[in-house]
Amino acid sequence: MMNKRKYLLFSLLGLVIVSGLMISSLTFDEIGKIGSQSGDTNEKEKIKKDFLYSLNIDEHLSEEEIQQLSGEYDFKTNDYYIEAIYKNEPSVIYVYYKNQNGGFKLGGVLGEGQGKSPEELSNDHIFSSYIKGT
Repeated sequence: MMNKRKYLLFSLLGLVIVSGLMISSLTFDEIGKIGSQSGDTNEKEKIKKDFLYSLNIDEHLSEEEIQQLSGEYDFKTNDYYIEAIYKNEPSVIYVYYKNQNGGFKLGGVLGEGQGKSPEELSNDHIFSSYIKGT
């Protein structure tokens, strides 16, 4: 009778330990995913620097023409992108993605620019040639 109790106690204890290890493993995986959704700060800064360099070299525009610039991370695509707001169009957010050649391409327009035609936007020409393939 005593052996059955010891066996049951050890079995229950083993089950608790194994369950605890599995739960903690899942928890650490979820914490890792949450951390990766925000992206790496260094990569966000790097894409901003790359964008400013390309803006100057390819588009002949300076950083002074930008009101706000942020490097962002999209966990769905596992890639970084830029959101830029220009001083001459403060209610429009331009979204740029890095292409395979290391340059940037206009990916979309948000804010008050969403749904507007290219003729209504002041800065839609910036890096738009990468989309058109020219």
